[in-house]
Amino acid sequence: MFTLDGIDDDAPAEAKEERRSFMPKLAYLSANKKALVGFTVLGVVGIIMGVSISGAAEYKQQQNAMAAINGGVGSSKSGKSGSFCEPEPSVLCGQTVTETVVLTDDLLCTDRVDSNTPDDVLTTLNAAIKVVGKDAVIDCKGHTVRQLTSKSAAAANCKKGPGPSDVDNNKRKTMKETCDLYYQVGIWLVDGASAINCKVEQFYDGFFVQNGGEVKKAEASRNRRGINIQDEDNSGSDLSSKIADV
Repeated sequence: MFTLDGIDDDAPAEAKEERRSFMPKLAYLSANKKALVGFTVLGVVGIIMGVSISGAAEYKQQQNAMAAINGGVGSSKSGKSGSFCEPEPSVLCGQTVTETVVLTDDLLCTDRVDSNTPDDVLTTLNAAIKVVGKDAVIDCKGHTVRQLTSKSAAAANCKKGPGPSDVDNNKRKTMKETCDLYYQVGIWLVDGASAINCKVEQFYDGFFVQNGGEVKKAEASRNRRGINIQDEDNSGSDLSSKIADV
């Protein structure tokens, strides 16, 4: 026979005592059953969420690593983040290129003529950018190639210089020293090279086209000569000079 507390009156005394000691534990578990279930569910959800977040972070790290291998995630020269495109080639003043290059900003040449400028620079026909070959193109995307000079007058006022076909190095040296023009030419196109959508400023020759080339959608200002064209005898060659939208 059981009493209200669930203990058999006929059971031995030791059993009764053991059951009485166990009852508070059952009562505690019963009273806190909902809380325990709640904690368990939250714990499981927390574990699942933790795995999910950790997995997403790991996936993002893997994506970034792959992007770095394929050209880099982050800003490219186009200024777009997260792009997997190959970065566009950079161009430096005085550089010669034989491929397609794209300007993503204005190019300011800060080389100056002073007492330390070597004679081979002063007497040599040079350019801020020289583009060589019929497959070579410079696309300025509307940006400007400009030369810095200490003279207040624009290069257009520089009257001491070689003529269109003059190769007198002494005249070239005088022109560069007098007018502080480190580079004679802004963009020099050779053997069929092309310049597209470019602006050139503050050179003796803005564009110099030699032995064929194309200047398209261009602007030349504050130069002594906007475009200088020298086509030699190209018998048997399909190279020619084309000027459009200047």
